[in-house]
Amino acid sequence: MITRSGQADLPLHTGKVPPWLYERMARMARAIVEAVVADYGKSSFLSKISDPYWFQALGSVLGMDWHSSGITTSVMGALKQAVNPISKELGLYVCGGRGGYSRRTPDELMNYSDRTGLDGKALVRSSRLTAKVDNTAIQDGFQIYLHSFIISDTGEWSVVQQGMNGPIGMARRYHWHSPGVKSFVEDPHASIVGEYMGKILNLTDTNADGTADDKIVTTDDIFSGTVNTDDDTEALTYEFDKSFPEITKHAEAYEAEIEKLIENMNQDIETVLVEYRDI
Repeated sequence: MITRSGQADLPLHTGKVPPWLYERMARMARAIVEAVVADYGKSSFLSKISDPYWFQALGSVLGMDWHSSGITTSVMGALKQAVNPISKELGLYVCGGRGGYSRRTPDELMNYSDRTGLDGKALVRSSRLTAKVDNTAIQDGFQIYLHSFIISDTGEWSVVQQGMNGPIGMARRYHWHSPGVKSFVEDPHASIVGEYMGKILNLTDTNADGTADDKIVTTDDIFSGTVNTDDDTEALTYEFDKSFPEITKHAEAYEAEIEKLIENMNQDIETVLVEYRDI
């Protein structure tokens, strides 16, 4: 089972780390990564970076000791600057980042795969699925804006990514670790750490098998607030307008994409998440 190793909620802040601090963070990050890899191995580092508490502690040690969304951006930026120049010696490489840098992840993964003999297409698929699960399969109100993919030359990887919820001024960080990958969409979470912020729609929960398998019946059902299963003896009714206003708004904005999904209802949810990039 894929290890979705944790999640952390942080206040959403703007601004940048001062250049003098960022340079020191990068130097310290290099020393820490070298020490962990030398003493425990690169697999251990990937395991540690996928732990939300270890990650928070790392940020404090590097000098970013604020309880803020900025810790994710600054720590991952410092790690990328520290690790990539010596990636061959460490056997590690950091792809992606915030905003436009996150969209470079596929190209960076393919380039690294060419140098190490890894399956680049499979890694790109994994990268895309981790982002889609946290951004789309789990409707919790947070939109991913930072996606960092840390890969080893053996093919093991971790993902650190962050979403924002502007209206409530919060960010949420998601952590993944790849050992024993079997499924991205069947209870992939090892733990979830965060404050309760209302109802969510989680299609990766095994209790949502009916919802995930039935997918979308008709756009009329969604827009009217009713979704029926294929089982004539059971009908599930969701009051979207009352309970999930953001989901209803999202569905209305992407009616064309929903129509595409209806035409391909025989596909499993993992295939849908990969192939339909606009959802």
